[in-house]
Amino acid sequence: MGADELLGGYSQHWLAFLTTSLSSNNWERLLDELAMDLERISTQNLGRDDRMMSWFGLEVRHPLLNQRVIDLLSGLPVHLKPDHGLGKGLGDNLLLRGLAHGLRLVESCRLPKQAIQFWCSISQAGWKF
Repeated sequence: MGADELLGGYSQHWLAFLTTSLSSNNWERLLDELAMDLERISTQNLGRDDRMMSWFGLEVRHPLLNQRVIDLLSGLPVHLKPDHGLGKGLGDNLLLRGLAHGLRLVESCRLPKQAIQFWCSISQAGWKF
């Protein structure tokens, strides 16, 4: 959690950038969206996830929400975060894809982004056991 909020991986980030008129600053609009998402993460996601994990006696760790990581990623120029030329699903979370490539996870860094949430096929595979 935190990668999409910090690196522009959500659909609304693409829409904010692509639907801004040419006379406006698309990057500034994207920065505004990223800031709003980061502000909302504690009320929309963290409480729910903490309650769910606590039910099972577990504690959640969010390494991307470490304050030093947030400061580092928030301080980077926004144009380094997504690459709209690669298209939705491949151009988002570009820094993580670069990191994966550097770690020789070449195949995984080329896969389209897929959400891992309660209703997706990956999460439901665990319920079959």
